[in-house]
Amino acid sequence: VFLLLLLCGWQNMRGQSWIDQLRSADQQESQGHWQEAADLYTVVINTTPDETAKMECLQHRASCYKRLDIYDRSQADYEAVLRMTKDSVLRAVVAYNMSDLLIQTGQYDRAISLLKDIRLKNSEQEYRRLANLATAYAYSGQDDKALAMLDNLIPHSTADTTMHALLLQNRGFLLWNKHEYAKARQDLQTALPHLQGNTHYIALANMALVEAELKMFDQALQHINQVISWQAQAPSIGPHHSTYLISLRKKAEILLKAHRQAEAATTYK
Repeated sequence: VFLLLLLCGWQNMRGQSWIDQLRSADQQESQGHWQEAADLYTVVINTTPDETAKMECLQHRASCYKRLDIYDRSQADYEAVLRMTKDSVLRAVVAYNMSDLLIQTGQYDRAISLLKDIRLKNSEQEYRRLANLATAYAYSGQDDKALAMLDNLIPHSTADTTMHALLLQNRGFLLWNKHEYAKARQDLQTALPHLQGNTHYIALANMALVEAELKMFDQALQHINQVISWQAQAPSIGPHHSTYLISLRKKAEILLKAHRQAEAATTYK
């Protein structure tokens, strides 16, 4: 009897152990401690007998890896969940969450194939899905299809100020890509007051590029310097993160357009 009680108690402790680790992982993630959270999610993935919990942890770990710029591990976790589940709702959410990563790493056809056949119940996520799909179309050279999607979406998104701003930002980027710089700047200027955090500064960096095309070099450099200064100090970004380095590259491009070759070369280096 004593041995049976001891065994039951040990099993309960084991069960409680991975649950405690999961709670700690969630807490670390909520505080922006991506590496610590990823390590704790790994412990849970390796110890939990609960398949649903394992899939949940894989998704959270994928998000942490994405924020840490460890893209191969992030994608591997998302792909693992897609292999593990047949649930259409979960597959749609995973595909949506993975689409940013696929676009960022140049896997546009894969992003399109995942995004075009799903629908999301959450209206904000559905707008973001369509925005990501438009972005993937644009990067794959299908600008007209992407712009048509955004032109259709933007008038219907005014009730959600943040989403409306994100869609305007995306259209501004596409218009910049089509060399329609004045229209691009107008969209980005309208979007900026309603964007927060790094999303605001990415839009500001894109507006700086547009301003350089319009030969507004002083404003362009002022704006890109604001972006670089903020990102250098921002938690989870800093001067070694890809987001910061992309902004630095954009500054070099602006300097080059302003015929300040020596400064551009230094910035590229």
